[in-house]
Amino acid sequence: MTQEEFDKFMAVHPGLIDQFHKDRRIWVSHIPSVQLRSFTDHLSKLFGCPLLSTQIEPELEFVFYDPEAAGNSDNELLDLSHERAGDTVSL
Repeated sequence: MTQEEFDKFMAVHPGLIDQFHKDRRIWVSHIPSVQLRSFTDHLSKLFGCPLLSTQIEPELEFVFYDPEAAGNSDNELLDLSHERAGDTVSL
């Protein structure tokens, strides 16, 4: 993904910036896997911190997150993914 393509994507999705500043993570659909590394690099530069990304079931959306921020552990991201999908897990 070029910088120009990234800028166009962000212009169409302006709420992602506020969402990241609020939660230190964003959920994104429809990013081709071949563009994942460059998209993550562009986001890291935009937000000024190293980001990680992963794809989580059940919706298989990508989550881009600050691994140092509270609430972004593997288990917490998995729980959030299930909440976003409307799943309820009873233990």
